[in-house]
Amino acid sequence: LPTKIMGNAETGDYCIVQKAVKGKSVSNKNLNPAILEQLEKITELNQKLFTEKKLALDFVGMPGFISWIQKQFSKLIMRKSVFEVSNLLIDEKDGRVYIIDYDLFNFKESFFSKKRFISSFGFFVNRLMMKHYFGVDIKKK
Repeated sequence: LPTKIMGNAETGDYCIVQKAVKGKSVSNKNLNPAILEQLEKITELNQKLFTEKKLALDFVGMPGFISWIQKQFSKLIMRKSVFEVSNLLIDEKDGRVYIIDYDLFNFKESFFSKKRFISSFGFFVNRLMMKHYFGVDIKKK
């Protein structure tokens, strides 16, 4: 989505402003050829971002990860498995997939830093889930 970041230089606080999108999260249950094509394009752009800037999008997000954990429990009980990517939303008006959360994994830190470890772990989980549920790899090999 077009994004405006409004910041306060004195405090370092900021606000991210985007248009509201009404729709639903991308999931393995609403995946169709049009959604998959858009997801593959976003994946390609993420690969380029990773290669050029050592940054990567957080596709799953914390709400998506918590939802996955809850659904794994219900999967054991009810034998259902739905996985939603909370940071990608399908607009109900135009059917486009929008990135609604711009959290990034940062690999610019030193190899042994805490931030690098958290980014590496989060990215690993994202890559595993995106490959398993959607068949897309968010990083070039």
